[in-house]
Amino acid sequence: MNLPSCYYGTPFSQEQVARMKCMLGLESEAETIHVAVWIATTAWICTEEDAARQRTPEIKTAKKRLDRIASVASLLAQLMEDEPIAEHLVRIPGTLQDRAVDGEIDLPAIRDEDQKKLRDFIGVARTIRIAADHYLADDQTLRFVYHLPPRSGVGKSPVALWLWPALFEIWEDCGNKVAKTPAGPLHRFVSFVHEACGFPEVKASTFKDAVTDWKQNEQNLHRFEHPPWRIVVED
Repeated sequence: MNLPSCYYGTPFSQEQVARMKCMLGLESEAETIHVAVWIATTAWICTEEDAARQRTPEIKTAKKRLDRIASVASLLAQLMEDEPIAEHLVRIPGTLQDRAVDGEIDLPAIRDEDQKKLRDFIGVARTIRIAADHYLADDQTLRFVYHLPPRSGVGKSPVALWLWPALFEIWEDCGNKVAKTPAGPLHRFVSFVHEACGFPEVKASTFKDAVTDWKQNEQNLHRFEHPPWRIVVED
């Protein structure tokens, strides 16, 4: 995501915030800035997820890698626990003199230190196995920590999955109708956000499908009792 303008830390310039204010029909610049910040945050999430998808194209690859890590960690922990010279393997050979205090090598103290390092190493290896098994058994959480889409979002781009629903919600909360008219007001607003954030051009067909999906998902209707982009006025 590009941040060329950075008005209040957003990808929008002051002029673009003013334009957004008019497009949404908001009365105050302060509230529009709140909207811009919310959009910027969601756009950043999309950028992070897009990068994650490039690193790990599919969840099957991640699971295979994680399963291997779990197996290796478990095996290494057991091998180190059973190994007679394990203490020697947690220190670099020939470094005893470097650990001398006032020119004297305190072997009992060094041994205690190395035994602790060994116990910590074995403990970390076993923790890796436990954690890996946990994520392998929980597909939803695994996808979350990898910044990959949920099962329901597979095949959708990050912007269609996260940014567009947020924009539709903002649009409706501002008193506008969520419509899928090509080149209509909502389409122009989404395209305006894409241009400011450096995202690809909004395709009319994809946009139309996204609006249809959003309307069919009842969870999207009035998701927020108090939308996070609204300024809360305290008594």
